[in-house]
Amino acid sequence: MALDDVWLISQEWDDGNENGVARGHYREMEGLETDLENAGRQIVSHFHVRWRDLIAGETSVDATLVCTTAQRVTAPGSRVFTMFGAGDTGEVSGPPIAAGLAVLFSKLTNINSRSTRGRMYLAFIAASKALGGVVLDTAQAALNVLGEALLRELVDVLSVGEMCGVVWSTKFKTSEDIANIELKPVLGSQTRRTNHHQPFADDPAV
Repeated sequence: MALDDVWLISQEWDDGNENGVARGHYREMEGLETDLENAGRQIVSHFHVRWRDLIAGETSVDATLVCTTAQRVTAPGSRVFTMFGAGDTGEVSGPPIAAGLAVLFSKLTNINSRSTRGRMYLAFIAASKALGGVVLDTAQAALNVLGEALLRELVDVLSVGEMCGVVWSTKFKTSEDIANIELKPVLGSQTRRTNHHQPFADDPAV
């Protein structure tokens, strides 16, 4: 474990017809925990609860939390740490947005290049928050707050210390701080965000 280690956080939800995975990268700002196993368990436990509570508030009751995973992506990497849902569901009455669609957040940095931009897709947002494939004006403020909380706010993880949201370049293996989160009013269509289960088989008990 070290200062500036970057972790991929993923959370999978399912509505009985398809599943969707929300993903974000976070960087350690303090590197306080020296034991990788302890750090991984603390990180997945913290983000499991944090993201569950944040996402559920905008998600249809038809969607159920499957699991949360955390994996260090900076070399030499780590195994996948997993925490499974316990019957947790969304909190908004009514069905989710149409299958194959998702609310899209763009992650922007102060460097304008393809490798320093990122996205997060959120499936199963309540259908009452959109009309004709567009997020309603009345729902945008709450979703903007959600995007900031999921991807940009500082997070204090027990003995690991503070972590901040970043954009991770899989090509260059570098990270950049997120300068802004931008909600796209038009719902996105992204096949990679659905029907892709998390790789948790190597760590079924966290």
